[in-house]
Amino acid sequence: MNNTPKVSILISSFNRKEDLIETITFTKKLKNKDIEIIVVDSCSTDGTKEYLSNLNDKDIDVHLLNEDRGSAYMHTYGMKIALGEYIICIDDDCYLAENVISETIRIFEKYKNLGTIGYGLINPNNKFNKSINNVENIIDDKKYNINNSFEIKNYASAQAYRKSTLQKVGYMDLNWHWGTNTEDLDLNYSIIANDFNSVKIDELIAFHKVSIKNRNADKFSKNRVNGMFWIILKHYPFDKMIYFYFKFLSQCIYYSVVNLNLNYLIGFFNSLKLSPKYIKHKPKINNSVFHKVIIPLGWFFSIPKKTTWFGDHK
Repeated sequence: MNNTPKVSILISSFNRKEDLIETITFTKKLKNKDIEIIVVDSCSTDGTKEYLSNLNDKDIDVHLLNEDRGSAYMHTYGMKIALGEYIICIDDDCYLAENVISETIRIFEKYKNLGTIGYGLINPNNKFNKSINNVENIIDDKKYNINNSFEIKNYASAQAYRKSTLQKVGYMDLNWHWGTNTEDLDLNYSIIANDFNSVKIDELIAFHKVSIKNRNADKFSKNRVNGMFWIILKHYPFDKMIYFYFKFLSQCIYYSVVNLNLNYLIGFFNSLKLSPKYIKHKPKINNSVFHKVIIPLGWFFSIPKKTTWFGDHK
């Protein structure tokens, strides 16, 4: 009798047809038998939708959304329908090393308060060899001090979750109707605020190509600032908010002047519309762990006005 917990692998898909085909191929080769593979496509326009419509593969559960409602919606949709006790999210240009599923299960089973595991990322276009992909080593998890780990900077492009944790925190916040890296950051804060642990284990390798995909840099900048504004309001302890808002607004002003880009300030003030809702948000991060989950605010200003993003050409 097989008592191995079921794992769902959720592949989020948007306009990367060739990468998606490769990701599905690698994922189907994984040795763990009790997995389901879910692909959620957010209304691709590059032929991906047609490819998935005609896939006819009993091992792949395909869901085609009728409009692009953003990363948070796409992930939440897939997380809710997933049958696995554990859910591994990967992007359509990402695939896992062979030991990731078995080690993810083992670590989740060992640490019952662990809500999420972030994976180490390697770009296979720059660094890849067969021995890394085929590694089957058991990881020395003790060195990660998991029962006292509160890692924030994990990304749903390659991250595992305990489904019961997702159910408790309410999945991703659908007010993030765009993708800027802050929607998964917000989810990590929610997991920690609800007294779960979060860890990043670099030895669990995900091969993430970060493929070319057009992004509007101005919109990205605005939304990224918007997302961090909400994160501070939702999750930071009340006695820390004034200091961090003053610091954040100061940086919005500074980078707006330096980059001649008012989108930082526009993003900040656009965020005010949900303030009444988020100011009441509970639970907030416990003061005892707050020092472990502070994000350097300058990280949110790394996309200046004329940035070439992921291979966009001037």
